[in-house]
Amino acid sequence: MIEIWAISCIAAYTWAFFLTDEGMIFDFIPKLLDRYNAPEKLHNVLYWCSKCVGGQIAFWWGFTLPIKQHIICVILVIFTLGVIEQTKTFINDRL
Repeated sequence: MIEIWAISCIAAYTWAFFLTDEGMIFDFIPKLLDRYNAPEKLHNVLYWCSKCVGGQIAFWWGFTLPIKQHIICVILVIFTLGVIEQTKTFINDRL
């Protein structure tokens, strides 16, 4: 369970804050969604929100776990990424 939690958090944070930014390898995804007038919720789920991306990774990968561990893992990933985002915002506001 711990590896699902750790990899989900790292992958989601990297995806949402680095890989889909302008000039990075997956910067075409936001442009593609804009071109087809995708709803804002789809943008949120696919690349804006690290909690959404991390929750999806943990949810789908978590089916390899028993149900209680699966639920706990998804909750921990979302909580951890929420704490990371709030800490990042707090630090940026102070600088």
